[in-house]
Amino acid sequence: MLAATYYLFSDKVILLFTDIPGVIELAHEYGLWIVLFPFTAFIGLIFYGVFTGATEAVPVRNSMLLALMAFLLVQFTAVSNHGNHGLWLAFLAFSLGRSLFLALYIPRLNRKVTEIMNDDSLMKSSSF
Repeated sequence: MLAATYYLFSDKVILLFTDIPGVIELAHEYGLWIVLFPFTAFIGLIFYGVFTGATEAVPVRNSMLLALMAFLLVQFTAVSNHGNHGLWLAFLAFSLGRSLFLALYIPRLNRKVTEIMNDDSLMKSSSF
């Protein structure tokens, strides 16, 4: 919804922040990146909350380090050829990388939660 809202009403959204013609022009030039960002970031943000709530910091750290490597790889190759568009691409690569790398840890988290739930049910049934 966020991407669609910005895509459909970008002129009005930009005017909420500035009336400077040069800034408005730049915002339109890079507007596609703003539309794409939620699609690359939302899974990572959700999984970040899931792993934090499960007190699993190692997957969050590892995914951030891997996403940083993806960012740096794209940044070093794309910025020199595409300028600020290359930087936006690197930022989206970071966001997408964080989403994908955290998703790889979901099966491990599911196994851990299942083990904990099975241990809890054993403890409850043995206390009676």
